Amino acid sequence: MEKSYIERIKETAQKGKEAYSENLEEILKKEIVNLRGALKKCVDSHAREEQFGLIVSNDSSSDIQLYEMVDRVKSPESLEEKIIRNQEFFDLIDKEGNELIEAIQKSNDDLMGLRFLVSLSCDCGRLFDLLDKYQGELADESIIFLNLKQNPQTMRNGRPIYRIKGKYKTYPFELQIKSKVDSAWADIEHMLFYKDYQFSYIQSTNKQVMKKLGDLLDQVDELMIQIRESQASYEKDRKEMEFTQYLGTKFRRQIKDKIGSAFVLSDYRKILFYIFSQFENAQQEIILGQRDRVITRDFYSLSIDDKESKLVKNYKRLVEHSLEFVISEHIYVEWLNNIGQLESANTQADLAKYFRRLITGLFLEKMEYYLKNNYIDNDYIDWAVETIPESLENREMAFRFPLLLTNSERMYMLYSFYKADKRIAADIPISDSLETDAVGDEIGDLILKIKYEVISFLFEDDREKSAQNISDIIDENDYLRKYYSPAIIDGMKEVYEKVKKTASGKEMPENKLSVLFQEVLHLRQEGNGNE
Repeated sequence: MEKSYIERIKETAQKGKEAYSENLEEILKKEIVNLRGALKKCVDSHAREEQFGLIVSNDSSSDIQLYEMVDRVKSPESLEEKIIRNQEFFDLIDKEGNELIEAIQKSNDDLMGLRFLVSLSCDCGRLFDLLDKYQGELADESIIFLNLKQNPQTMRNGRPIYRIKGKYKTYPFELQIKSKVDSAWADIEHMLFYKDYQFSYIQSTNKQVMKKLGDLLDQVDELMIQIRESQASYEKDRKEMEFTQYLGTKFRRQIKDKIGSAFVLSDYRKILFYIFSQFENAQQEIILGQRDRVITRDFYSLSIDDKESKLVKNYKRLVEHSLEFVISEHIYVEWLNNIGQLESANTQADLAKYFRRLITGLFLEKMEYYLKNNYIDNDYIDWAVETIPESLENREMAFRFPLLLTNSERMYMLYSFYKADKRIAADIPISDSLETDAVGDEIGDLILKIKYEVISFLFEDDREKSAQNISDIIDENDYLRKYYSPAIIDGMKEVYEKVKKTASGKEMPENKLSVLFQEVLHLRQEGNGNE
């Protein structure tokens, strides 16, 4: 007698359950331990970084970790129910052995489930940004994320969630990021309405109650965020105030005697505070340490052995153009002296380390207005801190005032290029073919050269030279010839026009980079007309 449709469904679900239980479940239980360990290691390694702030220091106790991790492997019973509920039996009914196991994995991307549970809703985005930033590090551990750009998502109940699909080796997994408030809310909702198993005449009323409860929990979350931010703000303000007092006591008379004014210390306080903060465990030694050690130089400066380095030559020219550079280096050298590291700090690598700290401090101080108003991404500063020294290592420059590193408007011009260039990079055709990979690498190398030219232009202000150089670079590749100049101009315009006023309330100046690329486009059109 032929089996009924319902019997075949149940039989297929039972077959899938048994195959999963016998061939896959135990493997996943072992693999999820390794997966969880690799994810947690990555997060633990970077959670202290300022842009994430997922581990906070507490003077009265040990550090506070603002996240925890849980995991589970789907049970055979849960899989059986899902096969029926989602009608997966159509994909499994004719499968056996390895083919059946592969089909189960293909149609169930959450057999391994992991969750980061964070303290507050604002921590969800920070942890997501950390995972996004360190994808390469995780890829080395065979962890690949598949849908980062589709996050955060909106659940059916209207609440946001980070639900990341991925693969660990050959095994699919789902990683969620939730705040404790959202997790508590979801647990209550899950208990009352999970999958609508039990129809209830008062279900609509219950959902309205849950909606109100969700709103209340949101208010609690916002209140906790305000409390945390006020505590963090107080602690930061306290440390900055103590640092300001130290600067005044230690350097005020010294700086006034040298340049005739001590007000510059106040002007550069935030830049110096950032550099000081990077010494971490050596801060007390800097302040209280070897003050009696004498440096036999007038205005202290780093003595770098590599005289042929373009970075060294460019840095020395920058110092000649900026009092900020002079004062910062003078104080930095004394700090190195106080902790006994000055004599060994004489290589290009030592200069690059200091220079990156200085650039970060300059960008954080000059771009504070843009950061507070969410006009720029935090990733931009990381990009600038890496790319600017690279460009200065690439060629010698003739600097003109105002300098890119001391002018917030020029920094925002560079941001418009950064965003537009990032969008173009995402649109470059990608293929599995080696030929296309080679083309992609070629385009990447050429775009890197364009980045260096853009930064050089913002330092040198030589539009004619920079436009010709960029045009020559674009001419080396068909893809760039067709798309790059118009795309970068449109992208920069979209970004730059979002800000109407500078930090001082003036109208934003014309974007010099837009003018530069208009000149590039003009040169390209002239070149096409002459062919």
